Amino acid sequence: MLKGILIVQSSEQIEESFGINLPAWYSELINNPSEYNIGGVQELYLRKDPEWLIENNKIYVANVNDISDIDNGILIGSIKRLLQYGSKQRIIKHRKLYFDKWVKSERFIIGSDGGEEDYFIKLSDIDPLIYVLDLETHESKLKFKSINEYIDYANSFKNGSC
Repeated sequence: MLKGILIVQSSEQIEESFGINLPAWYSELINNPSEYNIGGVQELYLRKDPEWLIENNKIYVANVNDISDIDNGILIGSIKRLLQYGSKQRIIKHRKLYFDKWVKSERFIIGSDGGEEDYFIKLSDIDPLIYVLDLETHESKLKFKSINEYIDYANSFKNGSC
């Protein structure tokens, strides 16, 4: 550490942004990725950068009743929202369901395949279990029973074996 400069770990930045506690094994992983053979194409599957992780898990701090990101309150914004998403009540209902499904069950997105699947952990899991969410069907299931199994899977794409 440089004298007089405080270095904030990635895990601390995320925890402070959301008021959550990441599992110790996951904090270690994102704070010291070089110890876990993370690199290359796998970066997509196991994100380490706090900015990406915060952006993709912002539901933890979202106001589900605020739809200003979709409808800015002016006529054009309201028409666009209505054509793309429907009524305000429908959007808010969907966001509340999403909040209940993700935040209350402590799901935290850690990566993606870049298309149809997101990978997540549950903050309350002591063991490093990795789950997958199919973005088309919205179904999720346990996919990997260890972080090493997940890393090997992601690295297999880098090596061209999948």
